[in-house]
Amino acid sequence: MKNTRNIFVLFITMIFGNASERIIFPLFALVFFDLHSHLLTNDISLDTRSYWYGLCMAIPSVASFIAAPLLSCLSDRFGRKKLLLLSLSGTMVSGVVTSIAVLSSSIYLFIFGIFIQGLFCRTNPLAQATIGDITTGKDKLLTMGYLQSMIAFGAFLGPIMGGYCATLYFAQLNFSTPFFLSAILSAVGILVCYFFFKETLVTPHKTASLRLIFGSVVLFRDTLGLAAILACGQITWSFYYQYAPAALKLTGQFSAGSIGLFVGLMALWVALGSSLGIHFLRNRFTLFSCLKIGLSLQCLGGLLVIIAFYAHWSWLIWLSSVPAAAGDVVAFGVLSTAYSNRYQHQQGQAMGACYLNAALMWTITGLLGGYLISLFDTLPLIIAPLGVILALMLIRRPIVREQFE
Repeated sequence: MKNTRNIFVLFITMIFGNASERIIFPLFALVFFDLHSHLLTNDISLDTRSYWYGLCMAIPSVASFIAAPLLSCLSDRFGRKKLLLLSLSGTMVSGVVTSIAVLSSSIYLFIFGIFIQGLFCRTNPLAQATIGDITTGKDKLLTMGYLQSMIAFGAFLGPIMGGYCATLYFAQLNFSTPFFLSAILSAVGILVCYFFFKETLVTPHKTASLRLIFGSVVLFRDTLGLAAILACGQITWSFYYQYAPAALKLTGQFSAGSIGLFVGLMALWVALGSSLGIHFLRNRFTLFSCLKIGLSLQCLGGLLVIIAFYAHWSWLIWLSSVPAAAGDVVAFGVLSTAYSNRYQHQQGQAMGACYLNAALMWTITGLLGGYLISLFDTLPLIIAPLGVILALMLIRRPIVREQFE
């Protein structure tokens, strides 16, 4: 495969970028629901904490909804490297702001910090556009899978590091240590990208036209079959990923280390699914069959976690994350490859369309989940499988099959 060195550098950059972003994720449940946290005072009710938690789950997705297609489309004009550096810089600033917010007990500064993160941490679609620039055919799906593995590996390391660091120097720093570390990891990613990554965009768009900037919205409209399947799958995955940690804290009284390990292992299953899983499936099945298998696995994981919480089987909670995570990354990898194949000369816009869709679903589930969890600790997880069940029904329609031909 050509451009092996540049792909390797991109993978390293993505590991640091995603570790920086995900190191803080397990801390959200603790920052909002642990009474030792300085962010909210002890007299604030559980319902109010749930609403704040849901709002802070949704805000980065709202920002991503604005920024993901814009940054991806602008990368078609200004190049992948410049936009990668901009995204990593935003994540670094977010880490500094949120850590100060926890130390100063400022919920509004915390919201501002995670809004910055949502605006600028969109390195994943930029990386996928890069892969689209330099790979073709079967190599594209395999390299997309390996990219998802590197993204997942960073997301695996980040939460485990965050859970471990959460209580370091707790008397002085409270839960702010992982947020500081997030900024440091982003800085390392910036250095790797700046000094070693080479631009892959050969023929940039000459102007940032209105169609270019809003190109992902146009592609979103033109591929309704793919968009509907992707949206349904993301409803299930976003409910599971965003609210499993909160349910573990509220229902199971899991510690920071245990929640960090759980979220980290979800990313590990994503890594295995996007490397070994996609490689195995692609060599034996059509692209459309791979999609059906991925969605079916995701549905199985969603149903298992419901059984686990009702039966009080903690081992099944851990097990449920395997098919849920692996199934999601297989389905998402297939759908992003279908977008990339369909729009060979608009890679940034195509990947922006994928993340525009995902960001919208994560915004909706983030806001809705905050209300649902105030009613019942595991209610977001109970309704999560409905999305992927609908996706499995939709793939039977001819309009969807046509997108893979």
